[in-house]
Amino acid sequence: MTKKVTPATPSQPDPTYAFDGYVDLDDEEINEPDGTRLTEARAQEIVEEVRRGRPALGHRRGGRGNSPQITVRVTETTRAAAERRAKAEGRTVSDLAREALERYLSA
Repeated sequence: MTKKVTPATPSQPDPTYAFDGYVDLDDEEINEPDGTRLTEARAQEIVEEVRRGRPALGHRRGGRGNSPQITVRVTETTRAAAERRAKAEGRTVSDLAREALERYLSA
């Protein structure tokens, strides 16, 4: 049996799927944001990544420390386009913005 699981919004719960805390990835097909099937091995990798925490960007020793932040203001149109692109690529808007700024500064 394969069933694509999409997260429900709090205002509209999905009545077709009830999460009881356990999913057998051999029996149910669950896809990552990029469309690839989530496997037990990948699920374990995700668990380990969460346990380690996100490493600081550019930190030289062990990936720990603070990542400096930059806040920018954009139009709603630009933000919506960035959110669509990030979702399509399985990334975050921060990833896209960081990449764009790094490319701009290296040119």
